[in-house]
Amino acid sequence: MKLGEALMVRADLNKRIAQVQARLGDAVLIQEGDDPPDDPIALLEEMDDLFNRLGDVTVDINIANVRERGDLDGVNLGTSLLARNLLGKKIKAYQTVIGNTSSGGSRYSRTEVKFGRTVDGQERQCQ
Repeated sequence: MKLGEALMVRADLNKRIAQVQARLGDAVLIQEGDDPPDDPIALLEEMDDLFNRLGDVTVDINIANVRERGDLDGVNLGTSLLARNLLGKKIKAYQTVIGNTSSGGSRYSRTEVKFGRTVDGQERQCQ
């Protein structure tokens, strides 16, 4: 894969991750009696897959950049920083999902709409 193509793939993966995160936000907390618009567990698996692919593409980009500047000697600092950044993004995405499961929605009376969780936030937080 050429560098320009890899950069386009990385941008596309970042967009898709943002879309899946938005869909997760809608799927993890729903009105009582309704079905979620998407399967939240499948979306979490899709998000994991996208993050894994993003990591692979970004490593390829870093390796291409390193090769143009000099010899590649094992794992370099750039690859280590990449892994740290990807884990940070993944943690933030999961924190958003967990935050959405812990907000029960505000109700002023018993007749208002009730919301139910489709994902156990505490279980996901421990993973």
